Amino acid sequence: MEATTNREKELLAVLNACSGLLSDSVCLHVQQLVRAGHWGIAFEELCSYLHEANVALTRRVSKKIERVGSQMGLDPVYWQSLRKKTTRSIFRL
Repeated sequence: MEATTNREKELLAVLNACSGLLSDSVCLHVQQLVRAGHWGIAFEELCSYLHEANVALTRRVSKKIERVGSQMGLDPVYWQSLRKKTTRSIFRL
């Protein structure tokens, strides 16, 4: 059960870091997937939404997404497309 709790916390932390970049309805949709235990789908959806929104992520957020996706054993294609949009910023999410 501990791994389940940690996984949910990690995904919600990633979602929180991206919340200002996506609409409230998108964030709610991903949050509902996480809470329902559909972690892989939630992660893939979040990455897809970020890609479609064409947002620039801070290096910190990009690394966090990559770390969580790797720990989940997901296909790197989901976060690799976001790497191209990573920016250096004085603002940290």
